[in-house]
Order: sequence, then structure tokens, then C-alpha cells
Amino acid sequence: MFVVKQALQRLFARPAHILVPTLAGVMMLCAGFLPWLGYPLGDVFTAWQIPIDIGWQLHHHLLNYGLLCILCALPAFAVAAKHWRRAQKGSLMLEECGKPHTYLACLCCVLPLALFLFQYMVVDIQSMNTLMQQEIQMLAVTNLYDYKIPAQLVQLSPFAIDGSTFVERAVLLINQLSPGLLVPVVSAWLLLCCQLFSHSTSTARLLQATIRTRLWAGLYVLSILVGVLLLSRPTAAMFCDYQARHNLAIGNYRAAITWLDKATALNPAFEQAPYYHIQRGQAEYFLHPTSMTTNSRIYLISIYLTQGDYLAVNQEINAIRNLQPVLPYWEMNTINIALTQLAETARTRNVPRALRTDLDAAVLPWVQTMMLVDPSNVYAHYLAGRVYYDMHDFDQSIIHMTTILQLTRNNDLQSAAYTYIALNQLQQGQTASARKLLMQAIKLDPDYSNNTAREELSGLH
Repeated sequence: MFVVKQALQRLFARPAHILVPTLAGVMMLCAGFLPWLGYPLGDVFTAWQIPIDIGWQLHHHLLNYGLLCILCALPAFAVAAKHWRRAQKGSLMLEECGKPHTYLACLCCVLPLALFLFQYMVVDIQSMNTLMQQEIQMLAVTNLYDYKIPAQLVQLSPFAIDGSTFVERAVLLINQLSPGLLVPVVSAWLLLCCQLFSHSTSTARLLQATIRTRLWAGLYVLSILVGVLLLSRPTAAMFCDYQARHNLAIGNYRAAITWLDKATALNPAFEQAPYYHIQRGQAEYFLHPTSMTTNSRIYLISIYLTQGDYLAVNQEINAIRNLQPVLPYWEMNTINIALTQLAETARTRNVPRALRTDLDAAVLPWVQTMMLVDPSNVYAHYLAGRVYYDMHDFDQSIIHMTTILQLTRNNDLQSAAYTYIALNQLQQGQTASARKLLMQAIKLDPDYSNNTAREELSGLH
């Protein structure tokens, strides 16, 4: 009992300087197990599932943000331990030399969030491309709904963003960030607020603290220089990419090729970005107009889409697929975007048809090509399911809607898929099974957006 009493006396001697850093450290530990990033098709990643990548091709799944959160929690616990020891000695005064430790702990709390944002905005081009692809599919499917779902934080159009600029990547990322990323910010704020409880010190101690503070300042400067050196490579790659854009704009295509080569040398992830190959294709097309490369054809596809020349788009896509039956990741994504835009245009091109509740079967060729290029394309399966339903091919519609349930964890998509499986079964006379599916669709729709399922279910009671 005496030991417990003594411990409590130490704790309450300076409660803010012990409890607040401890709480900040515990929150940093918890941050690693909370969701950090949610993809549009339903996958949610915690800090432990996101590897650290600073652009030097040394990333490993064991070096992740969950581990970084643990390491960054240690300075906060060290600050709490420091004040615990001072309370044990009976000192109620907070020396100025304790402040650098608290500031260091504060910076460590912010570090995981800052590094995460830098990675996705500058380094990890491939992950941002995947995010963009899923966003386009999700927005295109949403346009097919017979009802409205809750709006995004920043409204986007399916084909108005390509992820090629810093602002576009920021918008994509803002819509998918999860609350777990706020925890490090709160931890840093708690540590800063802890300084409000500091007491004044004697002149002698203040002089000693000033000397120590200068030593800590030197350590901070050294840490910043090391950080700048580590992050310089992906930053330089982004600079090379912007220089290439400038040279393309003024027609200096040879210089643009040189800058694009430097960008991929510094950050090979650029090879997975469709916009990078469109830029390279533009330079190659004007430098060698009679020698068509895959990049040149990708560039022409982007131009033909802008001009509305869909026949030419189809010819270029077929030419690429004939040359490469198995498409690389970036080519598959680029062709998928083009085919999605073609399907959406074919569906809404004729205004009288656009006002009909059924979908035009003319989009089926584009949809079938999309599924051949990428069998995991959620938009293609959903659109195919809707078209087959309008054509009264209920078995085929059920097959595609069931595939969606296997491809995505997004509640809105799954609710819509269950709804149309139920509608197909109703047309086939399977009322009892359809009712269960409609109940499942409503269960996945807590925001009461899916009025189609609720209206159909009300008619079955």
C-alpha cells in the first residue's frame, strides 16, 4: 500500500506532464490499428497494411506505418518518464531543457502522417493510379443507379481527373482518407498543449537549459538535412516530370524525352502511370510519325477521345491488343478508361434513349471488350448486368451481379447488386429468395439511399 500511495503522489505532483504525454503515446500506438485509407471499391487499409516507400526501391511489407507509429510513440513515453522521475525527486518545476524533448515527441507524432501524405502525393504513383481507376469505376457505376447515394467530400466527374497533377492527386486522396490519420495530429496537439502547464525556472537553470536547447537545435537541423536527402530522389523525379510537360507544351519533344527518362530513372513507379505514357507517346508520335509505338497509340487514343472519334479509338485499341495479347498493368488501365468513356458515351449519346429507364444494348460490345481486357472491372460487370436485365436475359444478369459481390466490399455496390439479383429472381418467379436478397440490400444501405430495394420489398409484404 505504501508503494501505491507513493506512486500516486508522484503522479499527482505534476499530472499534466505525466498523463498527457502518456496519453499521446497510447494514441500513437492505437493509430497503427485504425483505418488510414479506404479505396472506392471497399478495401480499407490500416497503418500496418501500408508499407513505407520513400522512393529508393527499398520498401518491404514489414517496414510499415504501424511499426513507424510504435517507434514514434516512444519519445512521448520518454517525456512522461522524464517528468515521472522529476516528480520522484520532489521537483515540481519544469525545466526549459524538457521542452526540446516535448517538441521532438510532437514532431515524431506528426511524422507518420507527413510521410504518408508525401508517399501518396509524390512517390507511390502506382497506388495513386489504382486509386484513380477504382474512383472512375465507382463514379461510373453511381451514374447508373436509380437513386442518389451520399455525396463525396469533394465532388468528382469520372473522366475529369487523371491523377497527373499534384492538385488532382490531393483531391483523390482527400476523398479516401480515414479517421485513423487524425489520431497522430491529436497526439501532437496534446503534447503542444502540455507546454501550457510549464513553470518558470531559476536563472541558473535557464542558462543551462539554453545550452541544451542549442544542442537540440543542432540535432533538429541535422535531422532535417537527413530527411531532405532521403526525400530528394522522388521530389527530383516529380520535378523532371513537370519539366517534360513544359517542353511538350512548347514543342521541344527531344528535351521532353530526356526529362521523362530522368523521371523514370529517379522513380520507376512512373512507368505504371498512364499519363506518363501519354506524354511519352506525344513526343514519340511527333518525332517519328511513321513509326507507331504503343505509347504513340495511347496518345492517339487520348486525342481521339477528346475529339469524339470513337471509331478511331476502337481501331487503336484493337491494334494494341493484337500486338500484345497480355497487356501490362498500365496499358490495361488506360484502355479500361477509354472503353468506359466509350460505353458511357454510347449509353447517353442519343438524348431520347438517355431518357429511357432501360440501357441501350449498343453498349454491350464495349462492355464485353472491357471484361476481356480486365475481368475484375466492376463497372463492366454492373453495366452488363443492367443491360441483360433490360434485355430479359435474367440468368446472364444474375451472373454479372453475383460477380460484383465477389469483386468489391463497397456497401453501396453490394446493395445495388443484391437489388438487381432480386429483381431478376422476381421476374423468374422466385419470390421468397428475392425477398431475402432485398432485405440484405436494405441492410447494406443504412443511409436509406436505395429506394429501389425498399419499394420492391414493400410490394412483397
